[in-house]
Amino acid sequence: MQTPASMQQLSQRLQSTPSWLLFLICSGILYLSLFPLLSWGIFTEDDSHIMRVALDYGPILPWFDAARYQELSVANFTPLPLSLYYLLSQLFPMRPLFFVLFMLGMLTIVSTLTALLVQRLSASKLSGLASIVLLFSCQTTLTLASRFYTMHYLVGAVFALLAVLLCYRQALTPLRIGGLMLLALLAMASKEVYVMLLPLLVYLAWHQYRAGRETLQLLGGLLVTFLIYWLWRSVMLGGSPALGQENSYFAGFWNIPLAAWASFLIWYVQTHYLLLLTALIVLILNPRTVLPRLPLALMFALPGLAVTHGIVDHTMHADRIFFAMNTGLVIVIAASLGPVLARIAERRQLGVASVVLLAVSVAGQASFAASYRQVVTERADYRITRYILDRAPALAQTTVLLPMNYIQGDLMRVASKLERPWPQLTQNCELALAREPENMIAFDDQGALLERAVLTERCSNNGPVPQIDQEPQFSEGILSWSMNPPPGFTAGVLFIDRAFAVPLPQFASQLVRPAPGERYQVFATNWQQWWFGEPAVIAGESSQEIE
Repeated sequence: MQTPASMQQLSQRLQSTPSWLLFLICSGILYLSLFPLLSWGIFTEDDSHIMRVALDYGPILPWFDAARYQELSVANFTPLPLSLYYLLSQLFPMRPLFFVLFMLGMLTIVSTLTALLVQRLSASKLSGLASIVLLFSCQTTLTLASRFYTMHYLVGAVFALLAVLLCYRQALTPLRIGGLMLLALLAMASKEVYVMLLPLLVYLAWHQYRAGRETLQLLGGLLVTFLIYWLWRSVMLGGSPALGQENSYFAGFWNIPLAAWASFLIWYVQTHYLLLLTALIVLILNPRTVLPRLPLALMFALPGLAVTHGIVDHTMHADRIFFAMNTGLVIVIAASLGPVLARIAERRQLGVASVVLLAVSVAGQASFAASYRQVVTERADYRITRYILDRAPALAQTTVLLPMNYIQGDLMRVASKLERPWPQLTQNCELALAREPENMIAFDDQGALLERAVLTERCSNNGPVPQIDQEPQFSEGILSWSMNPPPGFTAGVLFIDRAFAVPLPQFASQLVRPAPGERYQVFATNWQQWWFGEPAVIAGESSQEIE
């Protein structure tokens, strides 16, 4: 146990160290400690697609060219990741460990800014330090760091936190209002969830100035900012639905089953237990401080309710969808911890309490990381991508046959753009078997290597021709086709240039705009007999070729 003298010396050192430096060091140490737990991370989910669009068109053009941007998305306007992926891919081509470090660096910055805001709210460095531990204890920060395609949520949080720091109890000069407008626009361009920053800034101004001139000027400026953003977004998306694929804001919310809600709540408690326990303590000991502020954090959950997958498929999506809300909860709870920390300090147990909290947080992250790694590394997508990344130079002249469930095929085009060695990827078994045995490898649906003899048995080329009612076409943000395969067979489409397969005979969905001249190939199969049509270019709207 620390002596009173040592506690006094520690307190003096904390007080003498600049807040930003203290918070930055503490945050950096904690998040860099996660690096060994995430060193297995690779490109997953949307990573290859975002990198391909970024490298095709550069870091600036997709911000203002609707046709180019729509190759990334026709449902959400988030151009920021294209610029970030372009920069990281040029600096560290096909090197996922540097992406992990970038994500941990962004979490460090978010944690530092969160602590600075908590200190300003509570006039307590200890509360700022507590916020660092609380944010770190959320196990969803670990999954965020491993999913590079979530980086725009973190960068958006940086812009949002800077805006709140710039606004809270500050003189709202015209220059400062202009800065707030710019930060709010960048935050919303990072991710739509940060549109909730606008009412928060107005509330902070009203809390200080009431209905004074400063509040009205800020309100006017933020209304202009929102109008610019919404018009910009509408033009870039070409009049697509407001959010995701829902027809109205809460269209899917009311249909979420109770079992999905129960599963989500259990998961949330398991991954945020220290934050929730601290919230309960604060609610009991300091309700007058925390209750008025709580809605300000919870309102950042509202945009996430516009899409059901944050609840229904929470293990894949909720970490990023509710990150802004989690950060807000950390700020509200930590800023209300003053009385609790004072009682602990009076009893000279602050050092012990700090060690216990850090130990619980680090142990929780380590345990969660082990189970999370096991789940991810057993997926077929991971096993195949890991195999290719580790052997890319040796596989440069090889054709790799992929299962239909593989979604990282765009890495083939990314590697070509970066002039890095990479094999030819395909889901066409006839094309793969046409290669020499030494220049072909195949994977099954579990991501395991498949013997050529087994593949030969599974790839007979005498499959029947399906009835094609509509060839694949893209129109008004909808990619569609229609086929009628013979009984016992299914049909679908291979997107040749991105090694991506959709084994569905009928399809009509809001999807990304095809790349210029993007090719497809119709197929039919019963998983033993196959038929492949001739390659063709997707009909309908597409980007114009770049000179």
